Amino acid sequence: MIKPRQNPLFNQKIKQIEPDGFKAPHVTGRQETIDKRELLRLFRKEKAADFISDIQPGFHRFGFSKGQFSLVDLIAALLPQLGPVHFALSTWTVAKADLGELQAMLNPAALLSARFLLDLSFQRRQPALIKHLREGFGEDAIRVTRNHAKFLLFGNDKWKVTVRTSMNLNFNPRLEDIEVKDDAKLYGFVDGILADIFKQHDKGQNKKTVKELGQQFNGFTD
Repeated sequence: MIKPRQNPLFNQKIKQIEPDGFKAPHVTGRQETIDKRELLRLFRKEKAADFISDIQPGFHRFGFSKGQFSLVDLIAALLPQLGPVHFALSTWTVAKADLGELQAMLNPAALLSARFLLDLSFQRRQPALIKHLREGFGEDAIRVTRNHAKFLLFGNDKWKVTVRTSMNLNFNPRLEDIEVKDDAKLYGFVDGILADIFKQHDKGQNKKTVKELGQQFNGFTD
């Protein structure tokens, strides 16, 4: 009789992560209403403006594209309809070809405030954009960490819009998902996470080594 081998994974004590110190909730959910939700397949030559269209309070759009527009195009389609906003951006990368348009849009005079959450490698890959952001918005507007989350926040007295997407800022002809929602609860949830990161990751990170920045990420709990 052959005795089955034991899986060593089940013979080891598994390290557990205790999230008790995490102050901002990291999961959110509620029953969705579908009266203002649109599900869109953008598999032809639709542009970001076709996806956004004319927005109304409480709008919610989710869809897939073939990467024919980028997150830069989505920002350009949203800002004129939302007016001056408190803006937040989290991304991993941006292509050099999109830098000029992005820098023109991210004008301090056109935004109420701005926060940027970028990956550790961003400063090495895109020093021109980092310099533009620091000169325009100040050191306290930027945090870098081990980041692969892609989202945008647009907030003012009328709108609380959150964009969740697989897209980076660069043009990328691959299957991508995009969700845009005017929802104060969702906005507050994402904004709370971002505020915690900005609080624990101090400004002046351009003077820190990659190792030190990685240690900040590892120590982030709330």
